[in-house]
Amino acid sequence: MPQIIPNDWTSPQFIEAAYSVALLGLGTISIIYLLLQRQRWRGLPPPGARVWQIGWLDMGILFCLLFMWSVLVGSITMHIMPAADGADEPLRVWRAALDGFLLQIGIAVIFIFFWIAQPFQNRLSFNSARMESGPAFRKALLFFLAFTPLRFLLEAAWLGLIGQLGKLGIEVPLDEQSAVGLFDGRTPPLAFAAMLLLAALIAPVVEELVFRAGLYRFLKGRMRQNTAIIISAALFATLHANVMAFPTLMFLGVALCVAYESTGNIKVPMFFHAIFNVNSIFLIVLQSLHGKV
Repeated sequence: MPQIIPNDWTSPQFIEAAYSVALLGLGTISIIYLLLQRQRWRGLPPPGARVWQIGWLDMGILFCLLFMWSVLVGSITMHIMPAADGADEPLRVWRAALDGFLLQIGIAVIFIFFWIAQPFQNRLSFNSARMESGPAFRKALLFFLAFTPLRFLLEAAWLGLIGQLGKLGIEVPLDEQSAVGLFDGRTPPLAFAAMLLLAALIAPVVEELVFRAGLYRFLKGRMRQNTAIIISAALFATLHANVMAFPTLMFLGVALCVAYESTGNIKVPMFFHAIFNVNSIFLIVLQSLHGKV
């Protein structure tokens, strides 16, 4: 968490620090509110997420198709927009945007066609409770705020552990996710808008369909709920392929499952995921601006 330097309240560093403090304060309030709500409705079961009654073979086929597409999409991007030696920054950003769009849209198409191909009894709604988009967004914002203070504590503990491992001679790779470097001051405006659309709308919808409405609901019907949450969250974090962000992403996966179970509507984790991504981009932009000052 950045330190507050109040001598220039318009500086990106101060804005970042003040924003983080505000998130911590609102997050603490949100945690208290959720605990009080849980106490108020204690004894009543939450709406929950419906179990997806398909077989292991079917789920295996689905993830094989998704894996094959994720491997293929890189070749398609290279064919459409070849990478030359010494390619400039705008080209790199546009290639990343194209790769992301092709990956997410292809995953969505595969998942939806697979879902439609299932027998009718396996195509029940993803939702066990009806909820309009407005209330779903407010619920998602509440869960995101409650998630934030716990995330700060987890990341601080993770950095401390990495530091201790370093002292023992065990080096942990701290490379940032490939998309992180694309949201800085060098990004062309149109490319930035494309990446923002991908991160704030397309990726949250697609990933929540696959990991929460798909994988989690499938696992929930075959093992204890907590085990299903942990396994789906671990796979969600692992597929992002970043050691530094793994604990945060796994905790995010757990929180998204909790939000889904607590509301019974897939819109809530979708909005939650979108808010998380936009918040991350906002902080990255502030950090890049601070680096220029």
